[in-house]
Amino acid sequence: MKDWFQSLAPRERRIVLGGGGVLLLVLIYLLLVEPIIVAFAERERRVATLTQQLEWMRDASAEVADLRAGGADVSADGDTRPPYLAIDTALRGAGLPDPGRLEPVGDGGARLEFEAVAFDPLVRIIGRLRSESGLRVTRARIRRLEASGEVSAQFTFERTGT
Repeated sequence: MKDWFQSLAPRERRIVLGGGGVLLLVLIYLLLVEPIIVAFAERERRVATLTQQLEWMRDASAEVADLRAGGADVSADGDTRPPYLAIDTALRGAGLPDPGRLEPVGDGGARLEFEAVAFDPLVRIIGRLRSESGLRVTRARIRRLEASGEVSAQFTFERTGT
């Protein structure tokens, strides 16, 4: 390679050296500088996204605090029924099959199990229990069954504020 370079005319050597220098600068830019620039841009985008999420969480937190201070706690609606009874009433009203198990857990909780139940109506009932009776799911295990839209489900509920 050295012999080849020495055999070139002086003008050709300058062109090869200049081209080599330009190639070296391009490689340094592509392999070192550009990845750093891209990483900084990605980090700035991520910080902006996280900042937006933080602002939303602060707004939501203030709204929750206002609702709680205003007495909007769900359990304050006057539903003093035991959780298992509120769940049973909601299930019967929705036309869901009888659960495999529905039993009280402690003072303010209940355990619910289904071997096979339609998923969509079950989710709607859980939402209604949260909004109307102040019951929230603290544990859940849901497994899809072979049948379309049916699941095997186990839930543990607790009344909010207890």
